[in-house]
Amino acid sequence: MGKIGGGLLVALVFVLLWSVVKPPTPHMETSDLYTHLSVARHLIQGDGFVTDIAYPLSFAFDFARELPQPLIHRGPGYPLLLTTVVAPSPEDPAQVIKNVHRLQLLFLGSIAVVGMLSFWSRKNVLATGIWLVFLWMSPLLRFGIDWAFVELPAGLLLLLIWLRRRNVVCSSPRWIDGLLAGLLVVLRLDLFWIPLLWWLWGRMELRVVARREEKTLPSLFNRQILLALGLMVLLNFPWAVRNIQLTGDPFFSLQSQAELVKDTRTWPGYSVYQNLEPQPMIDVLSNDPVPVARKFVRGLKFYFRNLGRLFPWAGSILMALALTVYMRGGINKSPCPLRPNAEYPMTIIPDDSPLGPLVVAAMTLILMIVQYSFFDHSLRHLLVLFPLIGWELANIAGLGFASISKKWNLKAGMMMISTLLVSWVLIHFTLQPVPGWEFAAEQATKQAPSLEKKTLALKLNAGQPAFVKTSAAPWFAHKAAVWDPENETTRQSISSHFNQPEATFADSLVSAAEERTQHSVVYDGAYQSLDYPGGDVADNRGVCTDVIIRSYRALGIDLQKLVHEDMVAHFSAYPNLWNMIRPDSNIDHRRVPNLQMFFQREGAELEVTNRAADYLPGDLVTWMLPGNLPHIGIVGRRISEDGQRHLVIHNVGRGPRQEDFLFEYDITGHYRWVN
Repeated sequence: MGKIGGGLLVALVFVLLWSVVKPPTPHMETSDLYTHLSVARHLIQGDGFVTDIAYPLSFAFDFARELPQPLIHRGPGYPLLLTTVVAPSPEDPAQVIKNVHRLQLLFLGSIAVVGMLSFWSRKNVLATGIWLVFLWMSPLLRFGIDWAFVELPAGLLLLLIWLRRRNVVCSSPRWIDGLLAGLLVVLRLDLFWIPLLWWLWGRMELRVVARREEKTLPSLFNRQILLALGLMVLLNFPWAVRNIQLTGDPFFSLQSQAELVKDTRTWPGYSVYQNLEPQPMIDVLSNDPVPVARKFVRGLKFYFRNLGRLFPWAGSILMALALTVYMRGGINKSPCPLRPNAEYPMTIIPDDSPLGPLVVAAMTLILMIVQYSFFDHSLRHLLVLFPLIGWELANIAGLGFASISKKWNLKAGMMMISTLLVSWVLIHFTLQPVPGWEFAAEQATKQAPSLEKKTLALKLNAGQPAFVKTSAAPWFAHKAAVWDPENETTRQSISSHFNQPEATFADSLVSAAEERTQHSVVYDGAYQSLDYPGGDVADNRGVCTDVIIRSYRALGIDLQKLVHEDMVAHFSAYPNLWNMIRPDSNIDHRRVPNLQMFFQREGAELEVTNRAADYLPGDLVTWMLPGNLPHIGIVGRRISEDGQRHLVIHNVGRGPRQEDFLFEYDITGHYRWVN
């Protein structure tokens, strides 16, 4: 089968077990994933990089005052990647979410197989089991998969870059390294410095060795590094050009206008994103650096206090024990073992020392903590380093256990089982929970049943723009919206940027019907002689059809005249339920079956469904009430208390009212008629 086939098989079994034992938890309604997915859907539709979910702060900029909005608060990489899962079912949001989980499992399997193949190439077989235990036991990795964090594919790319540097620690990067680093930056621009740090660290190690060997000192930036950097820039150049065309700044992002002051005393929580006052980094640091400094100190405390939740302290225990045993047996402490070569006086060979790379990995982790202490305090940002640091810990532990096995002359199978058991027990009993994330998962599970209501409420919302408190509803409703600023002045300011269209016929009809609810009307269906045209019973008398007739008449449309003329010309087409031998302009238009036939002949009939979203304001609906009594009403603007459907304006015996009536009885007709 070979190493690759064996690695793929083990990874497949690992992922299958994961999917069975660890079923996905619902996504948080506020997840960034929905932003990425909405962009992916627009990309497939040919709309470009636009999103259905906008922050209020974005409306402070002229180029973002529209919906859907140009993408200015996320990078392009993850939406591009997600097109692979959106494309198969772009009209089925729920299926897309399932596809996303499968994609995340694919990333997990890729991380597992990359780590295993690297161990096998180093003949460190015992590290394989420890590696898989690390992956399996990490609670944060599970959340990263369940909630589809972009950190998972970014972590895979960092692991690949790391292992390529790890294999030849002091060599220069090749074009493939530049390609991987470029893809990483497309996914997460804030990680651009990490590959560069690793490459320069390798060059500095090379200079140390060259100085010790009294060789010519190589330059820090050679042709290979410049080529790799060129590929990084090339992959990100189109996005920079797009940003220049849109904003005038190749590196513009909404985060650069808010993230530094977010969650400070001046701007608690996410309030900076809910207002229309950008906070550029340079201005903040110049004018009011104290809150930022306090936030930075608080961030350092947060990250160092919670590192044990990202990397189980058992990993440190394993590393310390294994390293002690391994070093007793001798260890190659040279960071760059060298021998002559025609291309250069020194040839780089793989480094078997676990010390040098671990120092680099630890330094990278510390620098990331410093970076994010300024901006956002969440362990998810450090999740990108979990695969490579987990790999290093497993590598050291594997080397240590191999030394023990050799010293005690243990069989390979017994040593592998012992290693797995020891690793599992140590990690299991030293693993620290992640209360904030677990609470969020519980809340997501509780809120999941209400998401359908919120989605329907957004569909029914005729406002422009619609304000929401969930990023999930715009995704499922296929409708753009703005995060609710929770401030009426800000809402009005944002709304002022949208051209409010003139009232449509449906709007005017609903307004006329709503006005009818202000009248006191006694239900009276008695036959009366009426003027023609424009005839009506007394204003304080009427039935359900009179709500319709009077609403249309307020718009200059006389249903008495229109129905009578059509019945004169096509009398046989109308139902003869009253033994009529000729049309009667006094009563014909006040009978529901006649109105139904008239609207049908006008081509206004729509499908009768049980989907509330199909019934829009201004639509006419007919029902059959108990006792075979036909009834008619107009769909209004207002939404039911449970957010599930529009109210209905009608008169069912108590005068004109607006009530939650749509699905109270069997619907017999659905019409949308404009004269």
